[in-house]
Amino acid sequence: MRQAKTMLGRFWPAYHGSQYRRAERVCDDALQGDCDANKARQAFIAAAVEAHFHLS
Repeated sequence: MRQAKTMLGRFWPAYHGSQYRRAERVCDDALQGDCDANKARQAFIAAAVEAHFHLS
């Protein structure tokens, strides 16, 4: 989750859509132990799709 949080904070495009904001919130929750890591992973993937990142 730390890598995802770093990616969201440092390397994300200027456009921050609703999925980006959700991913930030869910990743923070996962880092604090308040959320399942898989849920945070799915939120990050949704944000990446919204930002038109190529995922492999």
